[in-house]
Amino acid sequence: RSANSQQLSRLVGLLDDALFADLADAIKPLVDAIERQAAEQSDVLQLLDAMQPLVAVYRYGNVRQTDVGLVAEILATLVPRVHIGLVPAAANIDADAAREVWKRMVAADQSLLLLGNDEYIRGWRECLGRLARNEATHPVLAGYAFRLLYDAKSVEFEELALALSQALSLGNAPETGAAWVEGLLSGSGTVLIHDDRLRTVLDEWLRSVPEDHFLRVLPLLRRTFANF
Repeated sequence: RSANSQQLSRLVGLLDDALFADLADAIKPLVDAIERQAAEQSDVLQLLDAMQPLVAVYRYGNVRQTDVGLVAEILATLVPRVHIGLVPAAANIDADAAREVWKRMVAADQSLLLLGNDEYIRGWRECLGRLARNEATHPVLAGYAFRLLYDAKSVEFEELALALSQALSLGNAPETGAAWVEGLLSGSGTVLIHDDRLRTVLDEWLRSVPEDHFLRVLPLLRRTFANF
């Protein structure tokens, strides 16, 4: 099956099955197939899709006392390529494509924190910084990148507030500001409960926008809050 599969996540799934079934003879060929496919893969979304199951296999293999050093080698190649490829993949895309990237960013962030490799986490946050500050990044992804950096205390409130005020500027389309807020608050609105300063910035913006601007942005913000 691995010989006929072109999807990294599918190959990693087969490796997980082989480990679970204790099929020792199948592990090396599967790892070789994953390594080969990862080296040839230029689609950063496929690399992101493979990251979460690879981290799970790596941790599961350690629990099963299986030698997964080869999986660690794959991660050592794959993770830096994600750090390099994510910024261009998030630039100049539409809302639907941005939400596909966002879903994979959520999984990647959780996986890297679970893995606990300081070098990978540092590289990931540097990547998020480039993503957040790139003017071509879709606003949903820029807002989400700032949220991750803010939660990790890699960005101070003043920098976040400045980026938010720029995104919410009346010079931008209302949809741009609403998308930035959607990214910032995606997954959890608890930051608005615990951070009075951030809530105040959003409240003052919403109170001050002109009526036509408000009417365009309200349905978009409602969608964001409805997900909490």
